[in-house]
Amino acid sequence: MPSKIKNLFILAVWLILFSFGLSHSADQSFFDLYNLEVEGEIHNYLTGDFNGDQAIDVAIIYSPAGDANIRYIGLHMQKGAAGFSSGTDYLITLPPTAVQVNAADIEKDGRSEIVFIDADGVSVFKLTPTAGIAGPIRLIRLSTLYSFPLFHGIVTDAFIYDLVASPGLEIIVPSPKGYSVFERGDDGNYQILNQLSMPVFCQNAERSFSNFSGLGAAGINIGLASITAADGNLDGRPDLYFLWDRKVCGYFQDSTGNFPQTSDFELNLFPENIDAFVQSRLVDYNGDKRPDVACTFSSGGIISAETKIRFYPADLKGRIGPKLDKEISLSDSHCNLILNDYNHDGRGELVVPAIELGAIAATKMLLMKKADLHLLIYPLNNGFPEDEPAQRINYEFRFDFNQPVPTKEITLDWTADYNGDGLMDLAFSPGSGRIQFFWGRNGEFLSRKADLEIPLDHPSEIHPLHLNQGRYYDLIIEHNLSGRLDRLTVLRNKNNKV
Repeated sequence: MPSKIKNLFILAVWLILFSFGLSHSADQSFFDLYNLEVEGEIHNYLTGDFNGDQAIDVAIIYSPAGDANIRYIGLHMQKGAAGFSSGTDYLITLPPTAVQVNAADIEKDGRSEIVFIDADGVSVFKLTPTAGIAGPIRLIRLSTLYSFPLFHGIVTDAFIYDLVASPGLEIIVPSPKGYSVFERGDDGNYQILNQLSMPVFCQNAERSFSNFSGLGAAGINIGLASITAADGNLDGRPDLYFLWDRKVCGYFQDSTGNFPQTSDFELNLFPENIDAFVQSRLVDYNGDKRPDVACTFSSGGIISAETKIRFYPADLKGRIGPKLDKEISLSDSHCNLILNDYNHDGRGELVVPAIELGAIAATKMLLMKKADLHLLIYPLNNGFPEDEPAQRINYEFRFDFNQPVPTKEITLDWTADYNGDGLMDLAFSPGSGRIQFFWGRNGEFLSRKADLEIPLDHPSEIHPLHLNQGRYYDLIIEHNLSGRLDRLTVLRNKNNKV
């Protein structure tokens, strides 16, 4: 090789390695990374400012290895520039009957408390500056829906809201009669405000192990609603919406601060016995400031999959009825929904993350263990999505057929701005032990190649949040780990001043 060509070749290799080093160092310098590990299995986590220093702390709910009947809450406090330590700063033992846990500032003193519902009502743990953890202290005595023992896991669905003009926050407790709404009185004690009657149990036909024909077999499932407080009738008072995958109902607050015993409206989105994957969202898709419902319905399996997306609007009184605004049909796709205004034109977009299915896609899936994730982007015109997507953005991901759920580590989030340019960025786990970041682009929505990659051990869920007062988003990553240790990873954005 002539010396000039050899020198050019060496220079080219050096430039490639140098640029790779710059990219790698940029990945490491964008976020501070903290591994919060426990010895056992993590059930869930909460965030809140538990010591009143205006920085968000993390509470991990877990069971020790080998004993799922014991549940701990490990508080990891954020310590300014030092960030988080891997070990817990405070350890709380949850009562064995505790099921549903939230973090909220119910005392209105600038510090979040750990509030939980068990069989006998609602209790609270408080972190005091001098004595440490105090509690549990009983707030409400009530025979709850959790009067039967729960043998595994923790529910962290929200049950604490600011609804009426009374001191403190309101607590909504699932009970055998439906949902009980409690308010805090002037004396600091909680008293019942309203009893909301609605079904909690549903009966579905099942095939039992002893009778493979399924004849005469039945199972009872408990479905907790996702509760949203929103002013549906625009009278200046928060109303309550209860949403399941297949059902929605609403209770409107009156001028006295009370809610009716029975719902103001109730809508079954799909038949209970339908054999399909159903997801629903409460969202204002038409811009009239009233919550509407958008839902997806996927059926047919891998070879003949079909998805329908339906939109149910609220009327002028905030009631959601059976009349459809729009229905979109997709073939060979399995999807759910994202709604946002990604290009800041005031119209908004419906984004459908879809996996292409069918015979060809299934062959690629099985042979190469790969598939394409399609982001189908539908502009909203006068609040309604167009019939066809205006853009389709593809990203490749990898299946893991060694897992019971091969897509367990495939996840995305497109709701946060990490680089501070005012555009939403995509955080994507493609199933290959890393998180990819695609920056938002004016007119193009997203970069086609990853702008940032961070290697992580089996990431499975992505949760953007603000850990401090800055405008740049941080993240909490859940992992799909096996073995003695479990972990949350905190990615704290270095662009925020701590």
